[in-house]
Amino acid sequence: MNADDADAADTQIIALTIRGDPLYPRHPRSIITLFSEYLIKQARGYGMVMTYDEFEVSLSFEDPPVTNSPHLTALWHDKRGDWNTAHEIVQEMGDKDAALIHAYLHRKEGDESNARYWYRQAGKSFPSGQTLNEEWERLTRSLLASV
Repeated sequence: MNADDADAADTQIIALTIRGDPLYPRHPRSIITLFSEYLIKQARGYGMVMTYDEFEVSLSFEDPPVTNSPHLTALWHDKRGDWNTAHEIVQEMGDKDAALIHAYLHRKEGDESNARYWYRQAGKSFPSGQTLNEEWERLTRSLLASV
C-alpha cells in the first residue's frame, strides 16, 4: 500500500466512523483523536506545523496530538489538569527545555524553592511578574516554533 492508498483508507475509516457505519467496527481510539492524527499527518506531509491555536484546540481531545514532542505532551497534560503526568514526563528528560517545564510545574505547585532550582538548571531566571497562564503560553509557543 502506498502513501496515497493509506491516506484514502484513513479518510474512509474516518467517514465510516463519523456516519456510524455498522460495517466498520468502531476504532478503539476516539474519532476525534483519529481525525486529529489524520489531519496532523496531512499537514506534516505538506511541511506545515501545528499552530498555537491548533494546540489549544487539541486540549479538547481525549489524547494529546501524536506528533508533539514529549515537552509539548507534558504541557498538554498540565493544561488539562494532569500535573502528575506532566511532571513524570519532564522528570525523565535532561535537556534545558524539560528543566524549564519542570520549573514551571513546581512554580505552579507552589514549591518556589524547587522551581528556582529548575529555572537555574534551565539557565533562566524566575519569571517574576508573569502569571502561570502567561508562562504556559510562552513555553508552548516557543516549543511549537522549534518543532
